[in-house]
Amino acid sequence: MKYVSLGRHRNIEQDIGFGIQQLVDIALKALSSGVNDTTTAIMAVDYLGEIGGQLARQEFPAPLRGDGRQLRLVINVPTFANYMRLSFDLVRANAQGNPAVLRRLLRALALAGEQGCHAERKRVLHEQADLVLACAQATISTTYELEQVQSLYEQLRPNWE
Repeated sequence: MKYVSLGRHRNIEQDIGFGIQQLVDIALKALSSGVNDTTTAIMAVDYLGEIGGQLARQEFPAPLRGDGRQLRLVINVPTFANYMRLSFDLVRANAQGNPAVLRRLLRALALAGEQGCHAERKRVLHEQADLVLACAQATISTTYELEQVQSLYEQLRPNWE
């Protein structure tokens, strides 16, 4: 028997986005100027990469639900792209000038791309990787650190192309 459960609070068992948002919040707090904890941010990004890899392999449910005869419900179902944006956009924006976190974001995207996902999902990962590279090019002040990010991007590129 299938059912719908309603409650006052989100939970990670039923709402993947909620769990992702919690990890993003950890990374953002770690990257804040008051905390400045790159190691914790990197660990959160590692978990986000693992979740991205699992999502890359998943089939997402259709938004249309019916009883076999008639459409009964249209559900707002997040897409792979929605989850990847939720996972990486804010972290990338707050990791400006931090080559260690930017490199780890590239590794997380590569991990997701290694999961044998189809072309549309790889396009989403490629878009995210390009945004990380652009962030690095715009915000990393030393040639040495920028070259490290660019080199890693080139090395990992086959995972999202």
